[in-house]
Amino acid sequence: MKHKHPLFFILLSFAAMIGCCGCAADPALPPEETGALTETPSTAPAETAPEETAPAEKEPLPSFDETKIVFSFGAISDVHISVSATKNKGMFTNALNQLLAEAAKSDPNGLRGLVVAGDMVSNTSKGDKSANLEISRFATILSDYKAKSLGTNVLVAVGNHDTRSTLTFQPSLKETYLGADYYAMDVDSDLEKGYRHSVLFGYHFLIVEPASYGYGTPFAAEVLTWIDHTLADLTAKDPSSYVFVVTHPTIADTTYGSEADHEPGHSRWRTENLGAVLEKYPQVIVFTGHTHTPVFDERSIMQTAFTAVNCGSTSNTAFELEKYDNMENDKTQLAVPNGDVSTGLLVQIDEGGNVRITRLLFSEKKEIKTAWELPAPQADGSHLTLYRRAEREAANAAPSLSGPLTLTAGDGHTLTLSLPAGTDDDFVHHYEMQVVDTATGKTEKTVLAVSDFYARATAAEMQKTFTYSITMDKAGSYRVLVKAVDSWDAVSGTVSAEITLP
Repeated sequence: MKHKHPLFFILLSFAAMIGCCGCAADPALPPEETGALTETPSTAPAETAPEETAPAEKEPLPSFDETKIVFSFGAISDVHISVSATKNKGMFTNALNQLLAEAAKSDPNGLRGLVVAGDMVSNTSKGDKSANLEISRFATILSDYKAKSLGTNVLVAVGNHDTRSTLTFQPSLKETYLGADYYAMDVDSDLEKGYRHSVLFGYHFLIVEPASYGYGTPFAAEVLTWIDHTLADLTAKDPSSYVFVVTHPTIADTTYGSEADHEPGHSRWRTENLGAVLEKYPQVIVFTGHTHTPVFDERSIMQTAFTAVNCGSTSNTAFELEKYDNMENDKTQLAVPNGDVSTGLLVQIDEGGNVRITRLLFSEKKEIKTAWELPAPQADGSHLTLYRRAEREAANAAPSLSGPLTLTAGDGHTLTLSLPAGTDDDFVHHYEMQVVDTATGKTEKTVLAVSDFYARATAAEMQKTFTYSITMDKAGSYRVLVKAVDSWDAVSGTVSAEITLP
């Protein structure tokens, strides 16, 4: 056979290539044939390696710079100056002294402001005479600090105890008790309606009060409109700076104590219509009181579309009503073993607009755990991702409880249990104890008891042994089961033992 010229094979190959290209473009071809052709290596941009198209990493959030603090102020609540007791007066003075000392450690300017989120007085007799005496004592204590760095830079919200008399508190404070100089920082206010816009060292504070305390603790529509318009104006002018809102009731479904089940059947501790306004403004940090819940609990700061912070209480620490059995006063207040627990916050701002909130245990003269730090407001809202409920709850580990559980019989059908305290990645909030009749299998009692965390500066200082006494109605043989529960309601395993009460 005569060999064909090489040009023949070149032309033939070229024709074949043209034919194949036409086949690949023909939409009538079966999918499997089209797919077969795509297996051929290609230099098209769609095949770029994944690492070349990976999105760039986000810049880290700015961090608080302790060497560049520009403003420090205290945030406290529920002072409750009383006619009959001198204790709360001393606790208020102690709180102010510690705020001054703590600010001086890192801020060369010292403490230059104070916000009080309501309940300046107790007014337990609900009369003008006692209210006048109590608020006069409150004002006298503040006047003692005028010569110090605190000066007159004090912003007070009115709480439910403050409004038990017929006094109109803000006008009375200005005209009689504190004096007009305490209101010199106001740029827009209506004291009768219950709102103030004040400026301290270039930072904006809105002091606002609800129309009433009762179910839902509502704010008047006029006040809500004023808050909305004021926040819209401030954040439009400076979207990268925080605006501080101060009010007495907690904002519904934010910090510890604002949950619907905090007080079964009522909603007096939280306001249910202010949150919808604040949610429009990610630059808001709102400071509240009223619940008296301990700031040791990490739920005391909560971020949704804004940041909510519980100030604790300089007096009368309390928990969920009617829930825990180691409470006094009809289960509304804890029986604190070492005297009353007093807490509050030191808030500091650096020159970058970042905020640090240090929790203080005034009654022990200590810092509580580690400070909360809030980056300056970011356009993408990333500054609101550090203290969200869902993420922190998901990352939480359940507590651990080990034995041995020791049971001791006492007089009057009383049993006393003792076991090593539970451990947790944060702390054990309370214990659940169940007493079962071994003969019938029936649960005779279920008891909840708060741990001692509320009176400590760190979890390491908590009691190493949990002890509790339960009085039964009758003699018999019982099985006692104990569980530890943390602040996010995660539950440990069960430790149990049996005892016979003669």
